[in-house]
Amino acid sequence: MNRLVVTGARLRGWVGAAAASLDGDRFHILPLDVTVDAYCDVHQDSLAALNEPSVVDVAPFANNIRDRVASFATSLMFRYPRARIWNGRCLLSTLRCQGTSLWWYTEMSEKSALRGPFLGQLYSVAMVLEVLRRTPGIDEIWLDLEDRDLSDAFGNEVLGIPTKDCHDGSLRPGLKKRISRRLVPSLISRTLKLAFDQFVLIVATRASRIGRVESSDADVLLYSRYPAVWDDAFSGRARDRMLGRLPKELAKRVSTSFMVCFDLPPLTFLRKVRAIRRDLCRCRSAAVQREIGIGEVGGILGLGRFLQLLTADRDLKWMRIGFGGVDVSGLIRREFRRSICSPELGKYQLVAAGLRRFVRRARPLVVLHTMEFQPVEKAIWFGTRGYANRIGFQHSTVGRYITSYLFASGEVGHILAHQQNPIEMPLPDLLLTSGAYAREVLTRQGFPENRVVDCGAVRYDHLASERLRDRASSRRGLSLPIEGVVVLVTLPLITEEEAGRFVATAVEACQGIPNAVIVVRRHPLAPIREEALTAFAGAVDLRVVGSESGLYDAIRAADVVVVAASTTALEAAILGVPVVIWDNPTVFGQQPVADFETIGFPAKSVTELRAAVQCALVDPEATGRLLRRARTEVDRVFSRLDGSAASHCADIVLDAAERRRKSRID
Repeated sequence: MNRLVVTGARLRGWVGAAAASLDGDRFHILPLDVTVDAYCDVHQDSLAALNEPSVVDVAPFANNIRDRVASFATSLMFRYPRARIWNGRCLLSTLRCQGTSLWWYTEMSEKSALRGPFLGQLYSVAMVLEVLRRTPGIDEIWLDLEDRDLSDAFGNEVLGIPTKDCHDGSLRPGLKKRISRRLVPSLISRTLKLAFDQFVLIVATRASRIGRVESSDADVLLYSRYPAVWDDAFSGRARDRMLGRLPKELAKRVSTSFMVCFDLPPLTFLRKVRAIRRDLCRCRSAAVQREIGIGEVGGILGLGRFLQLLTADRDLKWMRIGFGGVDVSGLIRREFRRSICSPELGKYQLVAAGLRRFVRRARPLVVLHTMEFQPVEKAIWFGTRGYANRIGFQHSTVGRYITSYLFASGEVGHILAHQQNPIEMPLPDLLLTSGAYAREVLTRQGFPENRVVDCGAVRYDHLASERLRDRASSRRGLSLPIEGVVVLVTLPLITEEEAGRFVATAVEACQGIPNAVIVVRRHPLAPIREEALTAFAGAVDLRVVGSESGLYDAIRAADVVVVAASTTALEAAILGVPVVIWDNPTVFGQQPVADFETIGFPAKSVTELRAAVQCALVDPEATGRLLRRARTEVDRVFSRLDGSAASHCADIVLDAAERRRKSRID
């Protein structure tokens, strides 16, 4: 009998059941969330006891699976909230609130792999379906998954093949469909916590006179999050890292003000209140929390809002949605429940209300903000609609599988045709991109060409000057040896467990390199514990640095940079350091952004990663060809790297402000 075993990174119950099976039984093992190399290395002794097991490698067809998941996810998020369930109701109308729909404030609506497990679960389902298609003759599927929701989705059979669950060491038919009944207490407790935190921030902001911008002469309002996207926060010299030199460039020509939203715990705010006041006064910043009314905080605790969310959840149980023959309705409903219990939902309601109150009074001509089609940006668009020109600035990179930037066929046209419908998704008046690549992606999906403008890589405008510094000074600044090999591993925005696997893979690939030092740099928005990373060091000299250490110093100090799903590959290529791009085929959210095959040495396994690192270190001809080829792709993704991006972007913003001024006069 041929059996497909779908399992995680660890060996669990299925091994004992397999050992007791008949000698003629064959096992095809599909490990999720871990590469074939890593799985075989860790479990080689247990696998040797089985009858010629085969471990399935999805790397050769990983991109086909990702295409399938991205297509399904974008189509789902277009049709799902608009589908009529019963009595003519749809999710958008059921969640109608304050002239809009709460759906757009949910994390689920962002369709991002970084927001909850849903896209990763779809990717796992797609992997199983693809393996079944490519491996005929499978008689039974064994499920040994720690993700019980994913096990539920497979049910009792997949494509007519019976499933058995062996997570606890026994074999039994696939699990029954179940949905957690803890929605109400979770929804109440998390909403209460959000309301309390925001109430404290509102009172403390007003009492400390922070963010008090009474004048209405600011023509350009720059929305930002403090301290999440600010360098040197609490220092009195903090600045928004996403906007680069643009605020200074705008301030030379027009009256400008920041509008910051505090995203820090109330206790931290109270401890750092003087430093926060210095930072915000220096930048002439208003504060969203100062504009939010106490009654609006009470509104998110209202009975009507709770009933809306519970009604929407109840309606969804009637929907049945399949993905390649697997019923994923349970996964969708669980993701919806996770999203409505998230404090982000209520927070974005308050952001929209605070912005609306401010722009009514201050009447800025333009509201500019960074843009990734996240829920907070939709709150900005709703809150300022009709009062100012809204400009979204795409500050990072757009990739083939960055699904928040992807839309279903006809979706953008539908949204544009229904902009007068208050419950439809709003759009900014103008989208600014960092290069031609992102502009092509957006216009190809239906955004009008006159509303998408390449303004240049404003966030990376200073890279031209960074190229002039030398490696030795960077190594001295990081206390690294001047001689020897330095391998920089930069972590993307991933979980601690995923980061540990990534570091372990990099360490294994660098084994045997003499005098090598591996420097692991953590992501600024993912504070992963140092001990969770150094545990994988073994005999290798591994050092962990935080995001407070300069990224460009770390890149210049390195002989080679290993990245995963990160813009750092582009930055390293610009600075002339070879890049190895780890493309983990088992995780949907860990793949290169943009078309990075031309920017670095790609690797989908430990063997390929080791070969790529060695090539970058010992083959100067191959490295030189790579860096020359990378420059073409860099210029597509990031334009105006000669230092002129901020000035050019300011010209575009001022032109939009002038058009708004004329429309008010008319």
